[in-house]
Amino acid sequence: MVPKINRNKEKSFNVNNFSSGVNLRDGILNCLDTQFTEAKNVWYKNGILKTRPGFKPIDFENFEDDIIFDVFASVKNYPNITYVQDGETYFLSVIVCRNRLNFRFYSDKKYIPVCEIEGHLDSNLAFNVFQHGPDIYCFCEGYYQNEETPYYIFKIYNQNGGWNYTRITDDDIYIPTVLINGISDNSGTATLEKLIARGAEYYEDYNILSNKYKMLFSTAEKHELPDKDGNVTSDYMSYGLIYSSANFVGQTVTAKITDYYGYTYIHKVTIKSNSGYQYEENPPNDGKVMAVNGSYVMFFKSGSDVLASVPRTEYVHNNLEITAPRKRNAEECREVLNCTLAEWYGGESDKVNSGAYLFFGGNIDQNKTTVLCRSGADNPLYFPVNSKTYIGGKNGSITALAKQSNYLIVFKENEIHSVEYKGSGQNASFSIKRLHSYIGCDCPNTVKLCRNRLVWLTSGGKVYTMYSSNKYNERLIFNVSQMVEKKLSSHSQSALKKAYAADFQGNYVLQVENIFYLMQYDSYGYVNASRYIKSEDVQLYIPWWIWETPKFITHSCKSDNQDHKNEFVMPNINDVFCYKEKLYFWEVPETFTDGQGTYRLPELFCFEGSDDTVPYLIAQPHMFGVYFSREKYTTQIESVVKTKFYNFKTPLNNKKIKSINLCLGNNNAVPIELNIIADNSNYSEIIILNQDELNSNSPKYYQNIKIINPVNYTSGVMLTLNSLGKINFSALNIIYKEL
Repeated sequence: MVPKINRNKEKSFNVNNFSSGVNLRDGILNCLDTQFTEAKNVWYKNGILKTRPGFKPIDFENFEDDIIFDVFASVKNYPNITYVQDGETYFLSVIVCRNRLNFRFYSDKKYIPVCEIEGHLDSNLAFNVFQHGPDIYCFCEGYYQNEETPYYIFKIYNQNGGWNYTRITDDDIYIPTVLINGISDNSGTATLEKLIARGAEYYEDYNILSNKYKMLFSTAEKHELPDKDGNVTSDYMSYGLIYSSANFVGQTVTAKITDYYGYTYIHKVTIKSNSGYQYEENPPNDGKVMAVNGSYVMFFKSGSDVLASVPRTEYVHNNLEITAPRKRNAEECREVLNCTLAEWYGGESDKVNSGAYLFFGGNIDQNKTTVLCRSGADNPLYFPVNSKTYIGGKNGSITALAKQSNYLIVFKENEIHSVEYKGSGQNASFSIKRLHSYIGCDCPNTVKLCRNRLVWLTSGGKVYTMYSSNKYNERLIFNVSQMVEKKLSSHSQSALKKAYAADFQGNYVLQVENIFYLMQYDSYGYVNASRYIKSEDVQLYIPWWIWETPKFITHSCKSDNQDHKNEFVMPNINDVFCYKEKLYFWEVPETFTDGQGTYRLPELFCFEGSDDTVPYLIAQPHMFGVYFSREKYTTQIESVVKTKFYNFKTPLNNKKIKSINLCLGNNNAVPIELNIIADNSNYSEIIILNQDELNSNSPKYYQNIKIINPVNYTSGVMLTLNSLGKINFSALNIIYKEL
């Protein structure tokens, strides 16, 4: 008997997870089965597709007294600068307002006012903040007024449990030892060449920030025995300066002598005239009087005009330290002080207190935008004059500094370079290589290190990652954002350049205006992208999700004064960062003018809970300007997912859909609208799940929703789920018959 084949046998199609994100590139037919053609406010977390957490403002204690009455100009956050108190970790925020710099540490529970620096500081101030050991340094925009006040550098420190700050002065700036192994010289006008010819050696470069330098001399040449007549050769105490003292009236030359017996004496001469001998007024008790004349430092016997001398039998190596003045170069100072980027790099363990070097970039001066400055080892107050360089010439700007593997990566707008550390100590050197000649980063706040690979956005609407720092690796930089570039391209270039990014629970989170883009960097595609021949293929396995938050918050100002605006709008986010596996962002309004001043009111939010909580600020006139009262309202999160058009790999055959089974998690009985889209007809149904919202690990958490005979004649189907509550979508099963 010949068996009879049933051509209309029922078939089953299964999707066991929806972990592959959204695909806006390939249309409704060519996506993966586990991808969505539209996904809003959902992500794949803990083995299930679910609605994102809600965002809410952080309610600090005494919020109105401490936050609302402050009128802010701008906010910049430094999540990498942290402080631990009573087991709680805080991150640093710097607020610029009304000629003040306000430093605060924040957590999700409260904030700690650190200090407030007052001065003649522009509200549009450019500043550079970094950590060195337990201290925080702030380099303010260096407009180099004059030799007396060339910079605004502040050190913020914790002493006995309380915070304070001090302004760095010339006495705090590191004074480098430029020459060592010098010996006496009284053979005429001193010059640098003559000092070196007599045995002196270069040791350190001048410090760009310092108006002083040091030299080390031996007061006598090496030990000699008495001659046959018992005479011992002595060396007169006369030593050359690199710069003539005649140019530094009012400044001081200091000499510290450690003699053969271990005693130390300090001599000081204040230059009062640009000619003739300048003698010290209060010499120490060592039988010598110091004098300075032009380019020489000399020591005379007390009460005599005879030069003092030291017998060679009392030779001590480098026992005379002379500190002398030099003129700072204003242009060099601006190269350091006008920078806005800081990154520690180099040293054996590449840590702040282990011999690392501080790199500065992002100079705001139009002619210095590509300069890269480097400090001395573990010394943020020493920038050697010969340690700066221009990256890739003087065109373009340095936009970001970041570390990857053993390299410091320097981003320009259209180039990428790497800095490599070699050697150690005084023998340390840094080599610079160009990694890419046309891909760069002009969205500097989007650079993040994910799985030891840098990820960043460009204003062209593309996200890149760097898989290697090796110049000779042809597969160096990959585009990883093709799944969402259609959405990214809808933003203006201006909005993209203002974007921020964070590392959040295994996701690279990119914020552009009120849209959050999440890329799962632990995914197979991201980890193995460099193994694929075609980058188009690997994109399918890099999950992206899109979150939308409320686009604006309205503020009303009640006043009889017609100069007050009746309403103004707060665009969504100014800054984004990750702290303790939570995603936070600042929300800052447009400039608001009340007729007396200009105001910005930041608000700190985090993603947490099941609804979106939005603050509502009411502005009213006040004797000191404007008083803001604060209210809140709650909105539900709209979640939307749309699958691909499933044709079960037989697009030319029509099918009868017998049943569709959806595995959904309970959501407190909030309605979910299901739409089944076919060739010529649609099917809709409202799904109500159980009331109890159990833990997702419980077997009773999931329900099977079965739809019987929704579509009779179609080549395939597409499903859409829409809800103002939570969507928890685990799996899909479709039973169909080919006709």
